[in-house]
Parts: sequence; structure tokens; C-alpha cells
Amino acid sequence: MSRRTRILLALIAVYAIGMAALLYQLLADLDPRYRESAEEGLIETAQLMATVIEQEVEHGALPTDRIGALFRDLYARRFSAQIFQLHKTRVELRAYVTNRHGVVVYDSTGRDLGKDYAGWRDVRNTLRGEYGARTTRDVAQDADSAVMYVGAPIRWQGEIVGAVSLGKPVQSFGQFVSAARSNILYLGLMSGLSALVLALVLSFLLIRPLGITTDLLAALRTALWHDAQGRRRFSPRRAGARCGRRRAPPTRKCAMPWPGATTCRTTCSSSRTS
Repeated sequence: MSRRTRILLALIAVYAIGMAALLYQLLADLDPRYRESAEEGLIETAQLMATVIEQEVEHGALPTDRIGALFRDLYARRFSAQIFQLHKTRVELRAYVTNRHGVVVYDSTGRDLGKDYAGWRDVRNTLRGEYGARTTRDVAQDADSAVMYVGAPIRWQGEIVGAVSLGKPVQSFGQFVSAARSNILYLGLMSGLSALVLALVLSFLLIRPLGITTDLLAALRTALWHDAQGRRRFSPRRAGARCGRRRAPPTRKCAMPWPGATTCRTTCSSSRTS
């Protein structure tokens, strides 16, 4: 393998490793970016929900019946929304409300009513007046069952009397992540292969003529020579030998002192044959 081929293969390997690292980083960073976007929307919705609940609070008591009726009507609504390749027909938003002690007084799923949620990060931080959010799996062994929760404080006369947390299943926007991941992978591979083929074609078209030109210049330098009198001579035969013809090893012609002698004299002449 020539040195030029080894250099070319090394450059291709470096290019392939760089493209693979770039694609891996893009694909790994895709899911967190979608989650950040979904979390930003949940924050605004949770604040809106807390504002609606605060209008129904009386003497610090949370209006659980009003909240329950609101979500029953919300889940009963049916609509048709085509979001690119996703067809959405129902609301998947979850909600639960806790009192000032972190006890669940309303749960839209009906599973955790009466449980103590004071230890959950979204409830604990929200009741302290801080930003509270968490992501928890419904089934510990199933990553697709993860749900994002964002909390918002419920205030009455300037005092936090409870917290509302809105949850959104990660699987609800997982289809967008999968589609974006497939598109990035396809476009990345196609772009990388196209750039590699173009680089190989350009290297062949640019480097090969330079190599031919270099050989021709070297042949011309070899063809121009000076004889014993110092005169410039030009020999096409020498140029042809430089361009690739093999030159035979030198042979020694010796002057024999007499016919039948087996040894040469000390004065010998060397010549090369093409």
C-alpha cells in the first residue's frame, strides 16, 4: 500500500469518526430538548390552572368539587387535530391538587387520592414557594411510562394554601422524538456519504494531475544533461527511463590482457543498458 493510499484512508477514518460523533451527540441531545419544550408549556398551564383554582378558594378551602367537574368535562371533550404525523383526539393532561400539608385532595386519575405527596419534589418545592418539577415512571421498569410533572402554588390572601401539579406523559410527544431522530439519522448518513464521495472525486481530479505533472517535470530534468565538454544535451531516452522504464544494473566491461585470460585489468569501464 502506497503512502498516498494510507494517508487517504486515514483521512477517511478521521472523517467517519467525526461524523459518527456528531450524529451521536445530536441524537442524544434530541430527547432533552423536546422535554424542555414540553416543560415550558406545562409551567404556563400549571400557573393558569392555579389562577383558576384561586378564584374558587373560600377561607382557605380548596374547591375540589369544582376542579373534579372541570376535568370530567375536559376528558369528555373529543376533537381532531393533525399535528404533522400525529393525530390527536383527546386530552392526556393529568392533574392533582394537594393541601398545604402535601396531602392529595384531588387526583384526575383517581388513584392517589388521600396520599401524602409532601415528599415529592414538585409538591415540596411548590409549597415552599420555589419551582417544583419531577419526572416519574408509572411503571418502574418501563421507561415509556414516564410522566413529567410541574407544580404551581395556590394562594389565598397571600398565603400558600395548596399546590396543583400538572403532568404530561413523555410518550405523548415521544412520536415526535422518534420521527426527528429517524430524519436526523437519515439526513446525516446521506450528507456524510455524499460529502465523502465528492471529496474522493475532487481528490482524484486534483491530485492525479498534480502527480502526472510532477513526473513530467522530473523526466524533463533528467532528459537535460551536460556532456563532458559542459554542453547542454537533451535525451528523450533518458526521459523515458525516468518516466518508468526499468534500468538494468551496470555491467562491467574489462579489457583482458591476453586471449583466454580469466582476470581483468585494474582499468575497467562501467556502462548501463536500458
